[in-house]
Amino acid sequence: MNGDQDVPTEATEANEAPQTPVQPEQDDAQRTTGVRLAQFAPAAVLVLALCAIGIGLMGKFISSRPLDLRENVAQIDSLIRTRLEQSVWAIESTDLTQEEMAQAGVVWLHISRQYELPPVAEVRTAVTSALRREVGRVGAELRVVNDDQEGMLLSVTFAGAETHTLRFSTGTLSDDEKAPVAAVEAPQDGPAIAIIVDDLGYGDEAAKRLSSLGVPLTVSVLPKLGASRKSAEIAREAGLEVMLHLPMATDADEPPEPGEIHVGMSRDAVARVFEENLATVPGAVGVNNHKGSKLTTLETEMSTFMSILGESSLYFVDSMTTSESVALDVAREFGLKAIGNDIFLDNERDMVNIEVRLNELMRTAERRGYAVGICHAKTATVDALRELLPAIQARGFRLVPVSELLAKHG
Repeated sequence: MNGDQDVPTEATEANEAPQTPVQPEQDDAQRTTGVRLAQFAPAAVLVLALCAIGIGLMGKFISSRPLDLRENVAQIDSLIRTRLEQSVWAIESTDLTQEEMAQAGVVWLHISRQYELPPVAEVRTAVTSALRREVGRVGAELRVVNDDQEGMLLSVTFAGAETHTLRFSTGTLSDDEKAPVAAVEAPQDGPAIAIIVDDLGYGDEAAKRLSSLGVPLTVSVLPKLGASRKSAEIAREAGLEVMLHLPMATDADEPPEPGEIHVGMSRDAVARVFEENLATVPGAVGVNNHKGSKLTTLETEMSTFMSILGESSLYFVDSMTTSESVALDVAREFGLKAIGNDIFLDNERDMVNIEVRLNELMRTAERRGYAVGICHAKTATVDALRELLPAIQARGFRLVPVSELLAKHG
């Protein structure tokens, strides 16, 4: 072999190695995929177009459907009816009409109600504020359209639609009826109600607010507090009856309050604490217990206290902080002028609940001829009394101090 013969070398083979050819199977798959995509493209476009049309039609359908407020109106109407039915005011329903309305893509009921109001000036303010609070709970608004001698017209709106027209009619007020409601005299033989306001003594503002009501309430002042004496003096000067709100031991595990009578005290100790308490509440004519869920259930302790109370000319009111209390029975056994609380008016301190409790108190008074209710010297309660007590007098109930009630029923 000569040296010129072409002999492939390893380097030559590497440089001249052919590119790896595309496999026939892969080429066929790519062509098939392309064909399929081409076949399905029109269908996909059609599906997308149909979806767009469907979405457009659905949007048009939804936008064409009216906004239905009828359930909202029914809820508002229920609040109005319940509020007026629970009201201490004797408000009589005289007419009702309702009409389905449709305007600007909104469907609702318009309800027209008509009521007869008692001829008492303050009732209008009370009704308006009560209804405004009530419908406001669900986002509705109330406005006074008209208010004159013959009555008032109120309008309720929700989501821009007028849902209610409320007409309250009343006769022309006489000069007596235009006077402050506290001056409107109830019949002398009407059911008697005594309302006791507890917990005065922390400051003198409560006594001032209660005195401004011009209603014969009975206030009960806690002893040995910074404003005990001042509160009693303010109340007495305003003609209110004053009681000592005597702290008594409770079931709860809590420290004793100033002037508290607790379990196991000797008679001398009870007498001394009682005398000290009275000295801080000048002019007190009666006593009721503050708390006392423990002490008032113990006959021995109650006998000790009632024997001491019997040496004074003071009466006793069992606040009934527990259904197990024996205080009232023991007081009567000792020959004391005594009476028990029928209902706490403001365990929940909002206008609606206080009004419901006042209605219960009036029903008790109607059934028995008299009733006793206890509330507390809180701002919300005083505001509620200012608004609601005139209705009790207007309906023929007599608001009296406890001593007057005891003179006949003690």
